[in-house]
Amino acid sequence: MASSKKQFIGVGILLIVLILLGLGAAWLVTRTKPSETPKVFYPEGYVPPQPGQYPVSPGETLEKRLEALEAAPTIRFLSIPQRVAAQQPFSVRFLVSVPSLEQPAKAQRATVHFGPISFGYLAPGELNEDSYPQEIAVAPEEEEISLPRAFSASITPSQEFAGTTLYMRAHVIIEGQDYWSGEISITVTP
Repeated sequence: MASSKKQFIGVGILLIVLILLGLGAAWLVTRTKPSETPKVFYPEGYVPPQPGQYPVSPGETLEKRLEALEAAPTIRFLSIPQRVAAQQPFSVRFLVSVPSLEQPAKAQRATVHFGPISFGYLAPGELNEDSYPQEIAVAPEEEEISLPRAFSASITPSQEFAGTTLYMRAHVIIEGQDYWSGEISITVTP
């Protein structure tokens, strides 16, 4: 009788070990893949832009936007997709406007910067060309570009971005000064 109790306890322990091994294996299979959006701790109260949402500052009105157009060069996205497939090209368009008193202005460089982490909480003066890990030139660096002008960038997200959200900004250097658009986001599907 004592030996049957020992066998029963042994089988019970074996079942518990097998269940724990199964749970561990299931966890390994379903845990976060390296291609998914990394865990990032943003400043308190900051919410990254949602796919398809155009950047708008809190309290921004049409009148304030018009005043901004006359105060300094501005960069605004004109068309952005909400969702794109990995390894499939897509286009974004943006417009660089300059105050009428400064026209025609010349840009020395126009690029789109993007990556899987939002930097929308940073002011344009806090950004630099290394803020986002990827960069696409939309105009040759050797050429001076007359402004105002619309630009188009063709981007093909690599497979590593599948299942993530890409955050991006347009960047233009005008008369030696950096100007950045607001941040937009696009969902990348596998």
